[in-house]
Amino acid sequence: MIDGHYAISPDLAAQALRAEPCPLSSRELAVLGMVAKHWPTDQIAGSLGLTTGSTRNVISSLTRRLGAHTRDEAAAQARTSGWI
Repeated sequence: MIDGHYAISPDLAAQALRAEPCPLSSRELAVLGMVAKHWPTDQIAGSLGLTTGSTRNVISSLTRRLGAHTRDEAAAQARTSGWI
């Protein structure tokens, strides 16, 4: 804050304007966040109240949608994009 006004650096403002909107749901982001922390599928499922099979399907779908080859790549892409 400067003189009672919020100040944003020009670089940060430009970066925010260039950022792509997140195409993922809050559930998908939660799954990717846990994948990024190297949680096993059964632990992710238990945490979200899903079956292990449904969780595997969500991870597989996310991996394809993000053009990644592995679940770790998908999580890394989401982190690089600022989504998680």
